[in-house]
Amino acid sequence: MFKKKRTKKLFSKTKPGLSKSNQGLLIAYRKGYRVTENGNILNPDGKELSLSSSSGKYPTVSVMENTISYNVPVHRLAAYCFFGKELFRQGLLVRHLNGNVLDVRKSNIALGTYTQNSMDRPMYQRTRVASTGRQAQKRPHNARFSEDEVRLIRGRREKGETLQSIATTYGVSRQTINRIVKRIAYSDVE
Repeated sequence: MFKKKRTKKLFSKTKPGLSKSNQGLLIAYRKGYRVTENGNILNPDGKELSLSSSSGKYPTVSVMENTISYNVPVHRLAAYCFFGKELFRQGLLVRHLNGNVLDVRKSNIALGTYTQNSMDRPMYQRTRVASTGRQAQKRPHNARFSEDEVRLIRGRREKGETLQSIATTYGVSRQTINRIVKRIAYSDVE
């Protein structure tokens, strides 16, 4: 019988099935990139790297292997240095407890769920994000009218019916009907 020859894989030192980003992370770690508990980023020679970020994006470290370039987010490298393989558990992501993406000290980095991560944001940011989401829907968050009802309300107003009489029919305030008629609410309904 013939023995099957083993062939060396291109990424033999990384795990199959990992994303390119995670492969890059393992390559950077294997090459000697580290993040200290004080948040200093060290290259393989032990020299400190400075961080910069454009408009709130995550800073990265660039590494090359086999002519392939990897941009490794520093916060993920820090999490791997602090928490090891736990970083790769499904459903977990890296949290910045103080919201500053440049702060990669161990005291500011944690693993958590998407919900925990969103709760790390300051209240004013969470409120703004939620408000923007509601505005994108073009309907109140507590919408109670169907598209047909909205068209009917606007038609009744165009025929001269008062806001109060339409509001009484639907059991809502005059202001609610006015917002529908002026297309402040339900602006997506023609």
